[in-house]
Amino acid sequence: LKITDLTGGNYLIRFDGIPNGTYDIETTPSLSPASWRWWMTTNADENGIIIVSDKTTPGSPSKYYRTVFR
Repeated sequence: LKITDLTGGNYLIRFDGIPNGTYDIETTPSLSPASWRWWMTTNADENGIIIVSDKTTPGSPSKYYRTVFR
């Protein structure tokens, strides 16, 4: 997992996965306790890379990400 701050509340998120695999991406605002919620479904490219973007609003809580292979 790599998260790049693009400024202005925009983030680029990179996950490593299985080439051409389908993944659900889930988020939670806290890890204690975690309350994972589906955010999107996407596919890894031929190298197993998944790249998505997310935008947050100022003052929003922390956000954690995970992938679930389908």
